Amino acid sequence: MVRVKKTARFLFIICMLLFMVTACGEAPKLPDKDAEPTPSTEKADAEAYYGLKDGELLLVTNGVQETERGLLLSDGVYIPYSVAAQWDDRLYWNEAEEELIVSNAEGLYRYWPGVTRAQEKDEFVETEKPQLLIQDGTLYVAYSLVTRFCNIRSQVLEAPGRVVAYADGATLSAYTVTDAERGQLRTEGDVTTPILAELPAGEKVYAADAAGDGSWVKATTADGLTGYIQKDALGNMESTMVESGFSEPEYERLLLEDEVRLVWHQIFSEQGGGALREALDDVSGINVICPTWFKITAVDGSVTSLASASYVEAAHEMGLQVWGLVDDFTPGVPGYEVLSGSESRANLIGQLVAEIKRVGADGINIDFEYITRESAPHYMQFLRELYLVCREESLVLSVDNYVPDSSNGFYQLENQKDVADYVIVMTYDEHHSKSEEAGSTASIEFVEQGAAAVLAQVPKEQVLLGLPFFARKWMTTTAEDGTVSVTSEAGGMQGLRDFAKENGAEWVWNDICKQYYTEFTAEGVFYQIWLEDATSLSYKIKIMQDSELAGFACWKLGLETSDVWEVLSPAE
Repeated sequence: MVRVKKTARFLFIICMLLFMVTACGEAPKLPDKDAEPTPSTEKADAEAYYGLKDGELLLVTNGVQETERGLLLSDGVYIPYSVAAQWDDRLYWNEAEEELIVSNAEGLYRYWPGVTRAQEKDEFVETEKPQLLIQDGTLYVAYSLVTRFCNIRSQVLEAPGRVVAYADGATLSAYTVTDAERGQLRTEGDVTTPILAELPAGEKVYAADAAGDGSWVKATTADGLTGYIQKDALGNMESTMVESGFSEPEYERLLLEDEVRLVWHQIFSEQGGGALREALDDVSGINVICPTWFKITAVDGSVTSLASASYVEAAHEMGLQVWGLVDDFTPGVPGYEVLSGSESRANLIGQLVAEIKRVGADGINIDFEYITRESAPHYMQFLRELYLVCREESLVLSVDNYVPDSSNGFYQLENQKDVADYVIVMTYDEHHSKSEEAGSTASIEFVEQGAAAVLAQVPKEQVLLGLPFFARKWMTTTAEDGTVSVTSEAGGMQGLRDFAKENGAEWVWNDICKQYYTEFTAEGVFYQIWLEDATSLSYKIKIMQDSELAGFACWKLGLETSDVWEVLSPAE
């Protein structure tokens, strides 16, 4: 009896289903697991999404969100100094003295935290609000000061509150929205998440990166909103360069009308005009002499001077300019200590310029070879401050530099070019006293690469090619335990020739280095020399000419043979 009831119930259910199919015209459909989800039309709460608290502003630099936040206060917008200094590193903060110095071609501008009093060039002024604030241990710069001095294009926007900045010359990866229907910027790489912005066709987004399965990219809009957009809504990537449109005073140049043909003159005691004439007896073709006159002797910026008025008078009579050199070679006088203080920088500059004026010289040559990453910002500020005094006194300013590479990028050639009249690249010491293997001091490839590296950052009319009058005698010895030791000694052209001749060595032209080479063994020591001479210098001069550089600078007077002057003299 129970079985009959169950059968009847089953037949009833079947009949009902058939009735429903007949009534509806088709069988019911189950949900499709592969169907696309319905896109959300919900608008995102941007402040909550970006985690902005009251009074905070989002900061976006070149299409990338900063981790730091700006401040929106009753008296205006403030930017963390760490961010503002990225926008333009002429904003120089001296932490020890709690002073912000801004440099441009017209002068120095000084500001202090929490006060409205400032020094702009030579005058003290009152500002409407403090240009600097320290809040919770963080230094902030007024946005009004940033827009006045920084070479950027920027704007302050609302909902969410943000400051969007693009640095002049920045290269950005830009994608163009091609499909407006799919051009929503969302909080996540998923169409069901809220919308941050609707992007019309033609809109550009920056800094796009693949996200998730690659069908979405993380991108930032031109007005600084960062989210996710479907990849197939974007066109191909194109590189674009920012032009800020920022207008500022131009740096002036004191450039020689003729090609610069400089030779450094290393001296160890004061020398007058007679000594200079004797040193230049066989020299021809140069128009600048650069004596090593000045050394920093104390952390307060004090210098010793070998400058001589009669030396300058003799040089001028021979048609030469005189650029006095100052170096940072004094042991026990750390460059950081000298350069990081406003007073010590001012003292150093004041003494140098006073001595140059006293003897009637024409310029200053900076040969600071011990700059570190830590001292580099202070070194750059020193050059900016020195530039202003040199312009006031009509003095040529030249700066010596290593061949640029990843180890010395903090020398900032791209900034040096603004304040230095000439940037000298020392295309030698390819192999130097601390090298662990023997090699050329200045192979032709090293010189070519050095010139190209500088020209990527400095205009050719400001570049001088540093040339060596010296080479190295390399000595390789092997101890009884098999230990190999490599040492070297620098020598002049004639001295190295004489040494090779004394040992019966023969010179062979090395066409790769474009130098003469010799090797020999004497008294258990294996010697190698890559010689610098008139022939090798002729190839380097051709690089200078082909690159249309401003001239050359040779280290140093007295190490050359007389035949080099024919090579270095200008063509008639």
